[in-house]
Amino acid sequence: MLTEDDFHPYQTRGIDWMTGRELGFVWLGMGDGKTVIAATAIAKMGIPAIVVGTKRIIEETWPKELKKWAHLESIHYAAATGPKKKREAAVAAKPEILGVNYESLAWLVRSGGTTGRGLLVYDEVSKMKSHDATRFKVMDAAMKSALQKPKAFGLTATPASEGVGGLWSQWRAIGGDDRLGRNITAFRNRFAQQKFRGAFTEYVYNDDAKEKIGELLSPDVFTIDSGERPYDQEVVFDLVRVPWGSKKAREQYRAMEKKLVAEVAGGGNILAASRGVASGKCRQLATGFIFDEDRVPHFTDPGKFDALVEELEALQGEPCLVFYQFIPEKDELLRRVPSLHTIEEGTHGQVLLHPRSAGHGLNLQDTRYVFFSSVPWSADEYTQAIGRVNRQGQLGQPVVKVFEREDSIDEEVLLSAQQKIRSEEAIIERMRGRQEGWT
Repeated sequence: MLTEDDFHPYQTRGIDWMTGRELGFVWLGMGDGKTVIAATAIAKMGIPAIVVGTKRIIEETWPKELKKWAHLESIHYAAATGPKKKREAAVAAKPEILGVNYESLAWLVRSGGTTGRGLLVYDEVSKMKSHDATRFKVMDAAMKSALQKPKAFGLTATPASEGVGGLWSQWRAIGGDDRLGRNITAFRNRFAQQKFRGAFTEYVYNDDAKEKIGELLSPDVFTIDSGERPYDQEVVFDLVRVPWGSKKAREQYRAMEKKLVAEVAGGGNILAASRGVASGKCRQLATGFIFDEDRVPHFTDPGKFDALVEELEALQGEPCLVFYQFIPEKDELLRRVPSLHTIEEGTHGQVLLHPRSAGHGLNLQDTRYVFFSSVPWSADEYTQAIGRVNRQGQLGQPVVKVFEREDSIDEEVLLSAQQKIRSEEAIIERMRGRQEGWT
C-alpha cells in the first residue's frame, strides 16, 4: 500500500495548492495523479465533499484510488449512481465523499442531496464545457443557491483541446467570477471572431484571444511543466476492470464457458465444437461480441468499448496507441472514436493497431499512452507493443491501461502474458549472473 512518502513533489504542491484556496482548476495529464491529489486535499480540508464524474470514474476509479493509499483507505465513500433507491441510499449514508455521475447531477441538486456539503470536485470538468447542457444550467444555479458557494475544483487533462470556447462554462461551473465575461454572450463578444455560416454562427478564437484567456485564468490553475513530471524508466500500469453490463451478458458468457453454447439476440444459439474453440468465443464475449458460424459478429455487452472510449475522451486528443485483437473490435472503435485512425494512415495522434503491426523497428516515443482493448496471448506481442513507447528517447512517463472484463478469460490471458515475461526476465538474470562469474 502506498503512503504519502510516495508522493512526487508536484503532487504535494498540488495538495497544498487546493487546501489553501476556494476554487480552481487542476490541469494535469492522465497518470499524473489528479485523483489522489484531490482525495488527499479533501481529507485534509475535512469538508463533506461531492465528486462529480462519469459513472465509471465514480464507481471504479475513486474507490480503487482510495484503497490504494494508506492515508485514504479509511475515508467513507459512497457512489450515488444507478437506480434511484441506490442513489438515495448513498446520500442517506452521509459519506465523507459522495460520488455522483454527471447524468444524476441534476437529480442530486433537485432532491436536496447537496445539503451540508461544502466542497465540490468535478473529475473531468471538461464535461461541463457546454453552456447549453442541463447539467451546466443546474450547477450554475446551484452554485448561487443550494450549495451556498462551496469550495469548488475542476480536474482535467486537457481542458481546451476542442477550443477555448468551452472554458467559460467550465469556469462558471466551479463558481468562477466574471473575469471571462458575465455570460457566454459577453465572453464571445470579448474574445471571439464571429463568422456567420447561414444556419449557425461559428466562433473563432485567435492566438491573442487564447493567450489572454490563459492569462486571466492562470492565477487559479495548478499545472506543471513537462520537465517536472518524473520519469524513472518505469511504466505506470493501470488495470481498468470492466464489469458485465447485465446479468444476461454474464450468463451468456458463463454458458459458453461451461456448456460451450451462447444464445444471441433473436433466439439463435452459437455452439463451440471444443473447449479450445470455446476459449476463443469467451475472449470475444469478454470484448463485447461473438462470431457465429459464418463469421458474422453479434454485439453483446458494450461495457469495454464504453470504458475505452471514455478514457480516450479524457486524453482530449493527446497521442495514444490502442491495441485490439479482433476485426469487429477494431471496426467498432473506429466507428465510435473519430480521432482514432489505423497505423496505415500514420503514426501520429491516436492510433489503432494490432500488436503484430507494432513489431521491432516501429518507434513511437512521441506517444506515452498505450491502451490494450484486448491483451494478446503472446508475451512477445505484449512487450513489443509497450516497447514502442517505453524506449530510449521517451521524455514522458509511459502509461499503460489494460481493459479487462471482470470474472472472464481476460484475467487468465493477462496473467499468462505477465508470467511469461517474468519467466523470461528470470532466465536473463540467471544468464547475467553466470556471465559475471566468467574470467
